[in-house]
Amino acid sequence: MNINSAQLKDGQIIQIREAFPPDAAALNALIECIISTSPYTLTTPAELKLDTNAQANRIDQFQKEEGSVIFLAELGNQLVGSLDFKRNTKIRNRHWGEFGMGMRPAFRGLGMGRILLQELLEWAKQQTDLEKICLGVYPQNKAAVHLYQSMGFVEEGRLVKAIKKGPDDYFDEIRMYQFV
Repeated sequence: MNINSAQLKDGQIIQIREAFPPDAAALNALIECIISTSPYTLTTPAELKLDTNAQANRIDQFQKEEGSVIFLAELGNQLVGSLDFKRNTKIRNRHWGEFGMGMRPAFRGLGMGRILLQELLEWAKQQTDLEKICLGVYPQNKAAVHLYQSMGFVEEGRLVKAIKKGPDDYFDEIRMYQFV
């Protein structure tokens, strides 16, 4: 298992590593925390159904699929952030894939997103025939938009009213990319 250490803006040292099936329960707890504290997730807390066995199977599947990965950020024995990247599987679009990431509220704004994203970009350079990294982000999530732009991601389009938050309350989705 390859483990990298990185320092957050507040001086704390986190470990970045790939996920393994035994991480399933801790990853589910992290996902529940992220979804219950961020307005910028697609899944709502009401529809969140986490199952440890299903998560372990998902992690196992990511490990088996060429060009897919889940990175975890740990502080001590606690998961504090994650990033998952899934490559497309069809011959004509397997040259690109998409990622999502999140972190515990206490760790937002400390540079963890940049660290996780740097890990992904370095990993992507080692993948055969992977050419493009994509993401979707809400324009209201200004910190995330700024991070992606500062790391070289470019807007390639916008899905208007892609996310319905409530009656007459919508978010667009900015589609961004970077070539590896």
